[in-house]
Amino acid sequence: MNLVLFAVFVALFVALTPSVLLRLPTNGSKITVAVVHGIIFALVWTIIYKPVMSMTRGWGLNFMEGMEDMEDKKKKEGMKEGKKNK
Repeated sequence: MNLVLFAVFVALFVALTPSVLLRLPTNGSKITVAVVHGIIFALVWTIIYKPVMSMTRGWGLNFMEGMEDMEDKKKKEGMKEGKKNK
């Protein structure tokens, strides 16, 4: 797990909680406000996920590095097997 990415996720969640920074729509019911803030959170998270992930990839804060190494090995082995079969 990337700790910086997790921290950004938590900060974004707190910031976009209704009535913390903003409340949209201002006169809406609790459910309407929660749905709107959920949609805003999803859109912002979708936009910032890849840039934050790529920015922090080399910082050494990923605690599942072994899993990434295993995935890379599987890809390389698949490529080698593909060359052998040709």
